[in-house]
Amino acid sequence: GYIGITILAALPVYFGGMYSAVLVSHLMHLNRKRSYMFLIVGSIVGSSIFVFGLQGLIALWDLIKWLIVT
Repeated sequence: GYIGITILAALPVYFGGMYSAVLVSHLMHLNRKRSYMFLIVGSIVGSSIFVFGLQGLIALWDLIKWLIVT
């Protein structure tokens, strides 16, 4: 139900994300206002995963460069 569309909205993969989550919530005939709240939470979680994952990759790249130089 609602937790599923939150997880689907947070997934940064193909066939995941907001479009799929909105479609699934519509096909499941979930309450529109309540679905929007869970979709917003899923979007925030997915964006956070993307940002913190990108920061981790940048830090890893800096570490590799530092190891090569020293």
